[in-house]
Amino acid sequence: MNIAPIRLARELFDAARDDLREVRQARVAEAALHRELASYTSPAEIADLLGVLRDQDGPEVQHVRDLLVDNLRPASVLHRAA
Repeated sequence: MNIAPIRLARELFDAARDDLREVRQARVAEAALHRELASYTSPAEIADLLGVLRDQDGPEVQHVRDLLVDNLRPASVLHRAA
């Protein structure tokens, strides 16, 4: 009996399981980031945080900036409707 195909199948299964675990962990981390940043809604709070990030670079920092700017949109829409 050739055990190589069984070993290969097991390795592929393990790799797929590990990939799924990483995806789940990334989703949990992303949800936590959204929750944490959702509490910052006033323009002053967001401006302060953006000021802290001013000298930072990288895709993660840009993602945080984008989330903070998105927090301003609902407030500005509500302000225009009032």
